[in-house]
Amino acid sequence: MARPVWKGSIAFGLVSIPVGLHGAVREQRVRFHQLERGTSNRIRYRRVNEATGEEVPLERIVRGVPVEDGRIVVVDDDDLAAAAPEQSRTIDLQDFVDGEQIDPLLYETPYYLAPATPAARRPYALLAAALERSGRVGIATFVLREREHLAAIRSSAGVLVLSTMRFADEVREPPVELEGISGVVAGRELDIALSLVESMQAAFDPASYHDTYRQRLEALIEAKARGEAIDVHAKAPEASNVVDLVSVLSRSLEEARRRRSGRGDGAGRPAGRSPDGPQVVAGSGGPGAGGRSAPAAVTAGAAAESEGVADLAGLRRDQLYRLARELGVPGRSSMGRAALLDAVVAARRQGPPASRRRAS
Repeated sequence: MARPVWKGSIAFGLVSIPVGLHGAVREQRVRFHQLERGTSNRIRYRRVNEATGEEVPLERIVRGVPVEDGRIVVVDDDDLAAAAPEQSRTIDLQDFVDGEQIDPLLYETPYYLAPATPAARRPYALLAAALERSGRVGIATFVLREREHLAAIRSSAGVLVLSTMRFADEVREPPVELEGISGVVAGRELDIALSLVESMQAAFDPASYHDTYRQRLEALIEAKARGEAIDVHAKAPEASNVVDLVSVLSRSLEEARRRRSGRGDGAGRPAGRSPDGPQVVAGSGGPGAGGRSAPAAVTAGAAAESEGVADLAGLRRDQLYRLARELGVPGRSSMGRAALLDAVVAARRQGPPASRRRAS
């Protein structure tokens, strides 16, 4: 089990529940290295004393806060501990509120709360069941990473989820450009806009939305690594001045209804996938439809058709990786999406892993 980022207890009335705090999300993005142009040499940053120019080891670095008279007040670990000796290891539940009353602007980062000891499982389950049955959210304060946080604790399928929150004075007022904006809506425009919203309603499924920019960027990097030419020519649509808002809304409504009925050009496109984006010249790699390079799409797509597995062409890298793992594809961890697609197609031709081992 992963190490918790924080350990302490939830104070629930007179009940104290030992818990650990575990990260609930992970960032998925392409990470770049900084290099000197024309070389593959990494750029490194050092911590240096601005007066001497000499590098300072981490153990000699302390925290300091400037005050009005120009002096620096140094704050060490003991000072931080003294500032919150009791709250530093306690999530103090203060109120139980209706979750719909919480403005989403206040939410920051979600975490899973887990019972820290076997004896904590029963009171943990009791609190989770009480929150789920009542539909309430527990509001608490606790200290994490040297600052006090406001937090909302809710039950999700019997598991306690804590979301850190911003305090009210950390949320800015809307800019002056938004003053009085609610009074400019006309009745006819609102009726059509409501119809458009209703025509596009759907049950929310987070798995059907994907980071298409990251997929295209990964495909572009794979293509450049293969030395293939890339021609990115698609442009985002330019904003225009809408004069007849009713007319534009009406056309939007008709288009949405055609797509929903399966008669429009956009029918069947997965949610979160854009019809436009960086394209690749014939015979070159780069991001094309489905977020992978054109040659890979042609080669793997044709192979997939011949094997009766054309459905693979629309899968993301993580989905292809899971298939590759089930099929026992070697070297799958280092493969990009296009390589995984080819490998999965080839592995399916050979049959399940057991039969391949017998054949070998």
